Amino acid sequence: METFHKILSIPLFSVGDTQTTVGTLLVVVFVAIATVFIASVVNKTVQRSVKSMSEKSEHTAQAFAKIVEFIIWLIGFEIVLNLLGIHLTTLFAAGGFFALGAGFAAKNIVENLFAGGMLKMEKTIRPNDLVRKTL
Repeated sequence: METFHKILSIPLFSVGDTQTTVGTLLVVVFVAIATVFIASVVNKTVQRSVKSMSEKSEHTAQAFAKIVEFIIWLIGFEIVLNLLGIHLTTLFAAGGFFALGAGFAAKNIVENLFAGGMLKMEKTIRPNDLVRKTL
């Protein structure tokens, strides 16, 4: 048992104050595999739930499931990087300021994108409907 503990304690590399050992690397691999598995299961579960709970189209269910899957991937990626000693808080703060500026710059485009998504999800307008602009 002592030999196994020594093997897991072998240092591989350091990032800042964080020492990465063989044990840490095994935990990182486990978290990565768990993230892939959880994201896949949640994707399928969300698709089935959205399809059964509402009259939304299959494409809407797939899009919603992909968004949830992407969020799980981001969380898993952040956990893996933290285990390796790479902290993204500064990068996220800078990204937040950049996103704020980009959001103001692309306000009209984003409004139209969300409006189109809402029209598609609610199915208020269907193919071959006549849409007229009134003044």
